[in-house]
This record gives sequence, structure tokens and C-alpha cells, in this order.
Amino acid sequence: MNNKQKKIMQISVITVNLNNREGLERTIRSVVSQTIFSQTEYIVVDGGSKDGSVESVKSFGDKISHWVSEPDRGIYHAMNKGIEMAKGEYLLFLNSGDVLYEEDTLLKVSKQLGSHDIVYGDLIYDRNSKLSLSRYPDRVTFDYLYQSYLPHPASFIKRETLVKLGVYDETYKICADWVFFMRAICRYSVSYLHIDQVISVYNTEGISAQVDQQETIKKERNHLLSSEFSAFIADYEDYHSLKSQLTRWEKKRLFRWLKKLKYLKIDQ
Repeated sequence: MNNKQKKIMQISVITVNLNNREGLERTIRSVVSQTIFSQTEYIVVDGGSKDGSVESVKSFGDKISHWVSEPDRGIYHAMNKGIEMAKGEYLLFLNSGDVLYEEDTLLKVSKQLGSHDIVYGDLIYDRNSKLSLSRYPDRVTFDYLYQSYLPHPASFIKRETLVKLGVYDETYKICADWVFFMRAICRYSVSYLHIDQVISVYNTEGISAQVDQQETIKKERNHLLSSEFSAFIADYEDYHSLKSQLTRWEKKRLFRWLKKLKYLKIDQ
């Protein structure tokens, strides 16, 4: 079966918004302009905005498959509402302010969906209009997730997998997506695939990117690690310590080698 004949998997894009009308409009435009938008389900979950966001949603008419505007318990409660409404096999969470990188982004990704629970690409960070590309690894380990994360706005997750693992844990207010990835990959060994493609542009004005939230993120991550991965922590700390010692030893060895090489060149 060639690419033209290959079935395009149905994707549900879910946008969560609260009083960010301008960002919401940018996000909606980037989604509805996709080349396979007619085969894409689009859901907007608004938290009861008072800034005209609802009017913006209504202005796009029937382009939005489902939408709701009502108070919620936080961003992940809103995402879980979106999951309940979604019918697509894969879900992409693109919050207000974030945009898809190209008009054929979903078309390109759709050709690589079907076999894996999580398919993720790369992400561009938008920091006050300064753009920087962030690439992610092909192999995800406990060590990697302990120190870093997978790009939520660039990850296509099977709806069935999300529901099976209990959707987003709302006890974590800021990093429940990281909690999901940690549990899914390190505990349940779900399948994943990294694709060499930029998926979206991430607006760093979001709550998890704010400097004053970093301490809360650290506490939430530590809570998960100590409560659910405590057996790994001691081994990981020993491993990290040995890795650091080895790195220092290698640097000293390299320094001695360079110093010796320098003297050899002088002698010549």
C-alpha cells in the first residue's frame, strides 16, 4: 500500500483555554488550516473565560467539532474533559497560544501513527518571539525522564492508552503530563516512537513554563518519584554519582593527554 492509499488515522486535537483570547485564536487558525483538517476532530475546552474567548470559538462556526465553556478544577481537569469528548485514535494537546509548525504537520504525522502508544516529535520554544529548536531523544530512559521530559504539545497519545492508564492525575496541578509519561514508559513499558519532525511551536507563557512555578514542579516531581519509584531512586543516585566520577576522571585523563601532546609538539 503506497502513501497515497494509506489510511489516514483520525486525530483529535484538544485545546484548553482560560482568558487567552488572542492566543486561542492563533491556535485555532493553525489547526483549521491543516491540510487534513476535514479528517481531524477539533475540541476546545474553555474554563469559563470572561475575555471574549467564547465569542472567538463561536466565530469559527462548525470548524470546531465540540466545545464547552465552564469552570473547571485546573488545566488537567480541562484536558480530561477533552479526552472524554474525543473520538480520535490519537490525541494531541495543543493549548491556547501554541501553534502547529506547518500546514501539513498532521498529514506528515498521520502516516506514522497506528503501531505505537506514543508518537512524539520535536518542539520549537517561543520565548518572547525568540524561537529555539528543542530536539528529543529516540530512546527514553528513566535517567532521561528523571532529569527532563517529553514535549506534551508535540506528542500524539493513543486515547485508549490514556484511558487505560487513568487519564491525567489531577492531584498534580502543573506536571501531570510528565507524571503520565513517567508512569506509562517506566512502569507500564508502553511503546513509543520519536519522529524527526517539528510538530509545534510552544508558547512559554503557559503555567508550567513560568519561573515562579518551578519550585512547585520540583515538589510534584519529587512526590511522584518518592511515592512510586522509591526502589529506583537509591540505584539511580549511585549510578549518577559513578557517572559523575567517571566524567571527572575522563576529563582529567583528557587534560593529561592534551598536556603531553603539547609537550611532544614543543620537542619537535
